[in-house]
Amino acid sequence: MRIALAGEDRPAQRVAAALSEAGHLAAWFTAQYDQPRVASLAGKAGATLHPDTGLSDGTALKTTYDWLLTVNCARLVPAEVLDAYKGQALNLHNGPLPAYAGRHVTQWGIRNGESRFASTIHYLESGIDTGDVVAETWYDIGPTETGLSLFDRSFRLGTDLMLQVVETLAAGSSLPRRKQDLTLRHLYRHKDALDGRIDWRWSPRQVVDFIRAGNYAPLSSPTYTAHLAHADGPILVLRAEPIDAKGKPGEVLSAESEGLTVACGGGAVRLTQLKRNGKACTAPGLYDPGTILPGRDGV
Repeated sequence: MRIALAGEDRPAQRVAAALSEAGHLAAWFTAQYDQPRVASLAGKAGATLHPDTGLSDGTALKTTYDWLLTVNCARLVPAEVLDAYKGQALNLHNGPLPAYAGRHVTQWGIRNGESRFASTIHYLESGIDTGDVVAETWYDIGPTETGLSLFDRSFRLGTDLMLQVVETLAAGSSLPRRKQDLTLRHLYRHKDALDGRIDWRWSPRQVVDFIRAGNYAPLSSPTYTAHLAHADGPILVLRAEPIDAKGKPGEVLSAESEGLTVACGGGAVRLTQLKRNGKACTAPGLYDPGTILPGRDGV
């Protein structure tokens, strides 16, 4: 069985390594085609390596293989390529479908207060994450999970699942498939996840979840990092905890070594990990108690 892979970073590299070991990797479309590790993985398998633009410039149509797999692939696969594979194309999506279609869905899972999440293997169609579901794996979202930790775990468990599906295909067995109820579909878009301002009307739990969802430390967030406006430049907020206190939404209640305490809807939060100009900073002296911090829509 010969497989074309499309995708980036550790998730795609892990799948590529397993496909190479099993003798299945035939081609790889990736924006990281010039990286030594990627070139090494493809070279060991004797696979052809292409820029990810090859999915849309006709390269992917010159030679087709038994299956096309996409893993952490930001490019949409054109309909003509999907037609060439005659339905034998699968995607690893790091969220449950149909409720979490689109991009940055692990962030949204945290922001929406989910306690459980899933990674999903589904057939590729021209619509975004609309194809029939082949398999899914569910797991808990921990109370201190961050955007980065959940992203990593979703793809680690998802690549395990994709490799199980590949084993099923290699054995000559047919794959299960379940149609999605698209009336339950929600599509999350990149542009919807870029605003890092805190809405102080949110509940303490919502504020804490918003902050940790945008925390990709030590890496840069692909979307937003929660931040506060300050005369000397924005202050990034990486961790927070709910506390029992009251005040006007956005009101600074205290600025102590334990953190900056700010009132919000129905309670307050203590902002415990702050950064300014790329360095950790402490709360004392940042704001005077009684200061009203601006939020979304100036609130």
